[in-house]
Amino acid sequence: MLVIASSKNNLKPGFNVVFKNESFKCAFITYSEAYSDKTVKEMKRHNTTDEIFILLKGEASIFIYEEGKKAEKIHMKKHKAYNITKNTWHHVTVSHDAELFVIENSNCSSENTEALYLSNENCLIE
Repeated sequence: MLVIASSKNNLKPGFNVVFKNESFKCAFITYSEAYSDKTVKEMKRHNTTDEIFILLKGEASIFIYEEGKKAEKIHMKKHKAYNITKNTWHHVTVSHDAELFVIENSNCSSENTEALYLSNENCLIE
């Protein structure tokens, strides 16, 4: 059987799962306030899965955070795969016209994901 998932469907702002099976899920991230570079004060880490991001359109950045340090901002390049290993604090931001493709384990959820709210001293936007 063949299943086709396309970003050409009417995607809603934010995280859009387009395919999921027992092993992994694929999604597109499009612009929403949660992925705006003006609201980066929360980092997440997934305890059971790596997460792969591929920028298809627009602009995007990945922020990587280690406790006690400033977050590192990585400007993504189109069509390159960025693997965030499990237990790595991270956040992504996207431009208004961006399409960011995401692959992660199908069981990735709020039950196995932690959130970290950053203080002003560790604010990511300079």
